[in-house]
Amino acid sequence: EQLSAGDDVEAQMNLLRDAHHAQTFRLLLADLSGQLDVVRLADHLTALADQTVRLALERAWCAVPKRHREAPAYAVIGYGKYGGKELGYASDLDIVLLYDDSASEAPEIYGMLTRRLVNWLTAHTSSGVLFDIDLRLRPDGDTGLLFSPFDTFAHYQRNADPSGKGQGAWTWE
Repeated sequence: EQLSAGDDVEAQMNLLRDAHHAQTFRLLLADLSGQLDVVRLADHLTALADQTVRLALERAWCAVPKRHREAPAYAVIGYGKYGGKELGYASDLDIVLLYDDSASEAPEIYGMLTRRLVNWLTAHTSSGVLFDIDLRLRPDGDTGLLFSPFDTFAHYQRNADPSGKGQGAWTWE
């Protein structure tokens, strides 16, 4: 569904939250009536989260003023229950945010995109909040940037931390 609320970002956020909450409620009704087992419910909740994140990313990208490309070279990687398609009603989203763009302005642009996306996902509006998110699984954890270039993340995953500051990814990552 298009988020047609003109240029009013909060109204767009509310439309997305209302749609997300309505679909979650429909899933709850199906769950309570025995139409969904735990696995199918988790699949549906994860698909809903995927779609919601995708729409939030689209809206956040549209709000970046100095876009140098039509679509962002950007990925939202799910970990934990989100990555394992095991979301429950109150699950947070463990995510890592990556970009793969060599343009000189890329760090600035994707930094702005990341801030806007995080705001879309976590801001409390009159329609509530979409998700709690956990970004600590990124390279350098809480001390690192909220987003990383893809190659930096790849080095981190191979335990070849190029900065020399950390040990790289834990085995379970």
